[in-house]
Amino acid sequence: MAQAVGFEALFMTGHGIRESQIGLPDIGIATATEVVNITRNMVNSVNIPLMIDGDDGYGGALSAYRTTQEIIRAGQPACLSMTRSTH
Repeated sequence: MAQAVGFEALFMTGHGIRESQIGLPDIGIATATEVVNITRNMVNSVNIPLMIDGDDGYGGALSAYRTTQEIIRAGQPACLSMTRSTH
């Protein structure tokens, strides 16, 4: 719908993922696999840029690297937002 009304980009939030998938606020319980799967679905549904909230990368530096690589394989050109979790 956002693309149809003229938005030029989308932002996939951690909160939005949790609310839409499991009905809970962003309390740090989603997995990287869930984020990658939702990314794949969104990338395949729109033709505009998508900013991904990669949370904290789901671990240390190597996990953040792996999360990035999985999101790239899902079709997203690695436009990630990874921040330190405050949970």
